[in-house]
Amino acid sequence: MTMKRYLALPLLLALALPAGAATPAAPVASDLAAAATLRHTFENNYLKLGSGARQHYSLRLYRLTGQKPYLTDVVADAYETASRLNHYVRMMDDKDARHAESDRLIGNISDGPRGQRRKAVLQGSGDLRFAMYLTYLLAKLDDLGLKHERQAELLSYLKGHPDLKKVMLEPEFIRAYAAQAANYVYWLDQLGVADIRDDFDAALKETYPDSKDAKLSKKQFKNKVYGMTHVVLAASGYYQQDLDKAKYQWITDYFLAHQQQILERTSEDVIAEVALCLELTGQGDNPLVRTIKDQLKQAIDPKAGMIPSVSGKIELSSGEHRNVLAIALLDWPAKRYPGPNLGQQAKLPFGIVAK
Repeated sequence: MTMKRYLALPLLLALALPAGAATPAAPVASDLAAAATLRHTFENNYLKLGSGARQHYSLRLYRLTGQKPYLTDVVADAYETASRLNHYVRMMDDKDARHAESDRLIGNISDGPRGQRRKAVLQGSGDLRFAMYLTYLLAKLDDLGLKHERQAELLSYLKGHPDLKKVMLEPEFIRAYAAQAANYVYWLDQLGVADIRDDFDAALKETYPDSKDAKLSKKQFKNKVYGMTHVVLAASGYYQQDLDKAKYQWITDYFLAHQQQILERTSEDVIAEVALCLELTGQGDNPLVRTIKDQLKQAIDPKAGMIPSVSGKIELSSGEHRNVLAIALLDWPAKRYPGPNLGQQAKLPFGIVAK
């Protein structure tokens, strides 16, 4: 079987492989071979992934390949998102319910230094976390050509929220959530709630001035770079469209000027995103992209058939994000597939209509 033929295999065929089939352990000789190794691992063990990891993986692989079998979990995610959104709609007239849901969401933030920092930023913020999650749900459906039948009411609530836009520009929030803050800023613009993209760029630069990079801890340096990559990725609609290099040159120039620090002080998922930002802005031929591809290939554990975490942990669901980024970079297609637009389906989830 040729490599090109393998890369074209649909997901359903991959799922039909024996559950215990061994991942190829031979050293990879090319970018495509490395991408195939990673795809083999995740698609051969697809049903072992948590639902969130399956949906994240399937949406990215659909946008990279256009292969229809990946739509199964994209559609499933639309139904799950609709169910959560309908639950939120029932809270719109109940301030106490919104506050309780915010508290629940904050309580679910993982422990550890980063989680504690995020909890501290959001603690006592009323229904802010509810509003943030509502933004996320609406943006997910919008990406799929869908909206809620009470969309106008939901957007009116978001537009009138006293803290939703303000918090995205606060230094402490950016220090805790730089990548997520960038995502929210672009979702707010996508939904027509507010355009604070330029304000966020300024806030990110002010929070993390380049002149003070040397004083940043490793985690905060990573957070800065991660936030910058997500400005570009969010602007692209998460790999759906290429971008004007000039508009994001302040970011890509920074990556090129600080590439050694980025390679040494961040992680595989971050450097993969750095290279993808260069691809999306028409700079895929820059030598840094080649360097990052080679570093990612070297990071693949040949027995596990995947890139472990920085601590060496080999776990499918928690490792899906960094590995799907590596797949995207190592087998970057000239053409990507937007959407998918589910608005023309014969049957839509309850409460959901075509955009």
